[in-house]
Amino acid sequence: MGIYDGEGITAMAINPSLTMIAVGVKGSSSTPASRGDDKAGGRGDLTGVRSSMVFRDGTAATAATAAAVVESEVAVTLYDLQSGRKKKVLVTGDQNAQEFISISFSTNGTHIVAQSGGPDWNIYIWDWDKAKLRGNVKSTNNANADIHQMSVSPYDSTNTQVCVTGNGLFRTYKHAEGFWKMLHQHKSDKNLLCHTYLSESRIIVGTDDSKLQVYEAGELVLELTYVLPNASVQHYVVPPAITEIKAFSNGVLAGTSTGVAVLFERTEDSTLLKKSREFFFEEDAAVACIALNPGEDSAVVSLKNSQIYTLTLDYDPGKTDVTKCSHLSHAFHNGAINGMDTAARKPIIATCGADRSIRIWNYLENTVEVTKTFYDEPLSISVHPSGLYLLVGFTDGLKLMNVLIDDIEQFWETPVRGCKECYFSNGGQYFAAVHGSTVLVYNMWTLEVIGHLKAHTAKIRSISWSLDDSRIVSCGIDGVVYDWNVKTLKKDAELEIPNVVFNHAVYTPDVKLAYAVGNDAVLRELSDGHVFREFSTKLPLTNIVVSRSGKMAFATTTKHTLRALRYPFPQDTPCEFTDHSFHSGAVTRLRMAYDDQYVFTCGEDGCLWIFRLNEKEMRGVKRDKDYGFSDEILVTKSDLKENFKLQTELRRKVELRLKDVNYSTKLTELEEKYAHEVQGLQRLISTLQQEHRENVVKYADELVQTKLANKNEIQEVNASFKFKFEDVTEKYSSMQQRSKGLQVQWETQIAGMQAAHEERMQEIKTFYVDKMTERMAYMDSLRQETARARQTHETALSEISGDTDAELLHIAYGFEHKLHGEREALASIKAENAQMHTRFDELTRGVNDHKSDMLKRQGEEKRLLAICRALEKDILGFRREIQERDDTIQDKAKRIYDLKKKNQELEKFKFVLDYKIMELRKQVEPREEDIIVLSTQIKEMDDELQSYHKHHDNLSMNMQDLLMRLRAAQNEAQAETWQAEHIQASLWTIQADVANVMTSIEDMNQVKRVLISTHHKHSVPLRALTPPAAKATSMRAVLRPSTPPPAAAIGASAAAAANASALPVQEDTATAAQRDHLERTIATLENRLQKEDAKRYKENLKILKENTLLLAEINLLRKDIKSSERRAARLTQLKNGPAKHLTQTEYDYVNPDQHLLRDSWLGKTRNPTMSGAMKLLKGNIPSLAGLPPV
Repeated sequence: MGIYDGEGITAMAINPSLTMIAVGVKGSSSTPASRGDDKAGGRGDLTGVRSSMVFRDGTAATAATAAAVVESEVAVTLYDLQSGRKKKVLVTGDQNAQEFISISFSTNGTHIVAQSGGPDWNIYIWDWDKAKLRGNVKSTNNANADIHQMSVSPYDSTNTQVCVTGNGLFRTYKHAEGFWKMLHQHKSDKNLLCHTYLSESRIIVGTDDSKLQVYEAGELVLELTYVLPNASVQHYVVPPAITEIKAFSNGVLAGTSTGVAVLFERTEDSTLLKKSREFFFEEDAAVACIALNPGEDSAVVSLKNSQIYTLTLDYDPGKTDVTKCSHLSHAFHNGAINGMDTAARKPIIATCGADRSIRIWNYLENTVEVTKTFYDEPLSISVHPSGLYLLVGFTDGLKLMNVLIDDIEQFWETPVRGCKECYFSNGGQYFAAVHGSTVLVYNMWTLEVIGHLKAHTAKIRSISWSLDDSRIVSCGIDGVVYDWNVKTLKKDAELEIPNVVFNHAVYTPDVKLAYAVGNDAVLRELSDGHVFREFSTKLPLTNIVVSRSGKMAFATTTKHTLRALRYPFPQDTPCEFTDHSFHSGAVTRLRMAYDDQYVFTCGEDGCLWIFRLNEKEMRGVKRDKDYGFSDEILVTKSDLKENFKLQTELRRKVELRLKDVNYSTKLTELEEKYAHEVQGLQRLISTLQQEHRENVVKYADELVQTKLANKNEIQEVNASFKFKFEDVTEKYSSMQQRSKGLQVQWETQIAGMQAAHEERMQEIKTFYVDKMTERMAYMDSLRQETARARQTHETALSEISGDTDAELLHIAYGFEHKLHGEREALASIKAENAQMHTRFDELTRGVNDHKSDMLKRQGEEKRLLAICRALEKDILGFRREIQERDDTIQDKAKRIYDLKKKNQELEKFKFVLDYKIMELRKQVEPREEDIIVLSTQIKEMDDELQSYHKHHDNLSMNMQDLLMRLRAAQNEAQAETWQAEHIQASLWTIQADVANVMTSIEDMNQVKRVLISTHHKHSVPLRALTPPAAKATSMRAVLRPSTPPPAAAIGASAAAAANASALPVQEDTATAAQRDHLERTIATLENRLQKEDAKRYKENLKILKENTLLLAEINLLRKDIKSSERRAARLTQLKNGPAKHLTQTEYDYVNPDQHLLRDSWLGKTRNPTMSGAMKLLKGNIPSLAGLPPV
């Protein structure tokens, strides 16, 4: 509605026309709000632009003006419910008044009545339109009294009638003609907590011992005792108190201190009430307030643990007397909110509070998406930018949790105890947590500690990430601010201010500057470890945040206000700001949405405030067009299975239902069809009967006429008529039989269908009866367990109550004994006083002597009365102490029950874990044996591979040797071939030269010259005539390195695989993968080896064929050489032998063309040149060396 001055709101009231609300504010020393509350109040919007902030009155204000502190008194502030504007402020003028406990409008709405608190306990009445105090009166003169409620009668329209109730106090006042007048007073021995008007003179009052008292004209006329709710549901050691009562036309709705609302309805006698229904709330907390809608068919109930419920008052015969209620909107935090954070990809806020709960809110829809309560209190919370994970610091450790669709599930924990500051990085790949004076940085995806940032000497109060996640700023109560580099895990800069406790520090979006705030009311701008600028804030700031756009900055103060700062800060002028008061407790967290459109604050008052940021012209901050929120959620596999199972079951039920509907529809159609056919047949039969009657009349007339005309004709007509009648009768009978047959057939079909339907319905009924029997058996077992637990609890409770009752009886007996003695003494004193009065006339002369004794006795009497009052107060104190002990016993019993239940769950969990451990051990033992067997097999396979590699290397070396020998043999064969060819050519040349010599045999000189030239021509040594190709081949064989065969590569890879397989097995989980890898490697090597063997076999086969061809060629060359040697030997023989042995054939063989040679041999001509040629042949041809010289 607006901004109030004070420590908090203590009472509220709405006028009868529902147009105004009166708020009672508790007075204190506070910061005054700016003028013009109607501009910003009521909407929760903050107005600001880049250059300056616009205040609620539209003018800029300095820090000095905004921080002025004044002393405010208790007041009643009136607001318009339509516009939200503040209309009036009503003050009492009494500085002793601290708060208002009740506020109410008069019936005509012109006056406001307020009841102040102690010690004055005044009732004030104002004419609110003129803001004038009309008068006041004390509700009680006892400063130590305890007044709980004041209300105005809604039935007195002319004057203002007021009722006040408290501890032992019941009074009614009436204000008329400017004066207060007490109408009725009743001193009660009970603590009256609440009341309401039933009629103009009848008031119903609720007490602290479950009593409802009805007063008529100030006198107690009826007392109702509220019986405890169903004993099977709840147990109470102390009767619940009636804390709130609301009357309506049909009865009274009362709220108790145990979280139960009871509806009492009016009987036929409108003066009596009877209990009708009970409404149970989830929390076991006292009812604080009840409000009814104008139609009086529903009510809203608020509890003292900050929860609001709604309930329906309409009578429903189908409902039971006990009704569970639901929240009006959703559940709220009960107590302080410790942590808060928001996500970047989702419009959610996560909060954790002192009520041990974590709640995730949707700030666009204003709803709670997920709520979960834990055994330990969460101290801090951070949301991953994706919105799918939570980082929560508990008293026993730091935990990571998944945000599911309807639950929060933990999946990682580390023993960082008492972590009050933890944050995800802006990118989500890191998160940092504070552990005392150390900052721990973790990797989000590996969950490993990246580093420890140690430099602080005391506890760290705040940490903050830079926008690019490259730096972290931390500050603490040691007065030091550190700037850390995340990459190097070292501090880049530090700033120490003595005697200052820093509360918070934050980076600017460009990471060039940082801002730090502390308890000295100074905002410091930091750069590279130095204070660049300082701004006075007049009040210490607890939190500060800068928008991502760099256009806005906000902070919170120690006075529970939200401060909008003018940002960027001016260069030469003081920092300008405006304060907005919303919280009634310290602000614990301050956050801004990722798109800079919302600001969020939470505090120790349990409130979460959401502010939408508007520009100066009241337009919303522009959002990026490409920016949008994601709608992904995390769902567990078990939930999906349950959902699929539920869908299948529902689908099956729908199919069965559709079948039933289909069958019933078909049955209805058949019944209608058969009924229609039966009706048609009935109409046909009636038609035939009508025709029959008409024919009978017709034939009767004709018969009469024919009888009169001619008897013969009568006989003929009679005969023909009989014949026709018989025919019609037969047709009628056949049609009747056919109709009966169809009717029997249709009845049989209908009976069969009904029997099948009844059999199907009986099967379904039997199935669901069995299901209900199983459920009832399960419910009976649960009831038995509940009865046993209840019996155990009642036994313990009876023992505790017996001890308490014994102690109470002992104390009460002692005090009653003392009180009895005092009463006897007082009675004796009264008797003596009476005797003194009777003897007064006789002993007038001794009055002066006995006056002193009388004064002494009166003082003694006063002292005894004071002692009696003190003892009564002690008795009340003891009663309160007993009640507190009972409450403590109840809490302890509930705690014991919770611990037992938790212990049972832990034992079940332990049993499951033991069973799983045994199963895992059973599975591990055979796997270990398999691992040992596989390791042995792997070693044997490694030995086989090594032996195979050695054998393969030996074969490779042998093959290389054979190849070298083969190349040498090939070279020698080529050389021999070339020499043989050269010798053959030389022989032919020699023959030609000899033939030339024979042509010139007559001229001996010419023969000599020819022989000499021939000798020089053929005198080259044969060994010098090595073919060049053979030389080149041999040189290449010598110079060319032997190329290793492909098997060498195979051996190397196999050796590497063997070495890899020989590595020790480090983890049992990797054994199977290692074994699979080795088996695949061995299979690959075997395939490659087979391919290499096949290739090698083909190469060997090819070499064998080539060797065979070479050997054949060598054999041919050897044959040629042998033939050449034989021819040479024969030639030598022919030359050396006698001429008679040379036949014509042999001569032709030697020289078939030259016949002169024969004459030379026959003439036994000896020529030295021919001898030299033969010597040359013997030197060149080894086979001719043994021949005799020519």
